[in-house]
Amino acid sequence: MLVIAFAFALVKLVVGLRVPEEAEREGLDITTHGETAYEN
Repeated sequence: MLVIAFAFALVKLVVGLRVPEEAEREGLDITTHGETAYEN
């Protein structure tokens, strides 16, 4: 369990665990994959 907590903390410090807020607002399907999930 300690190893998992250490790995989680290391990833959080180095890369981060969330995408930028602007990418969340726009939609991860568009910003990450370049596609839309639903038709408007």
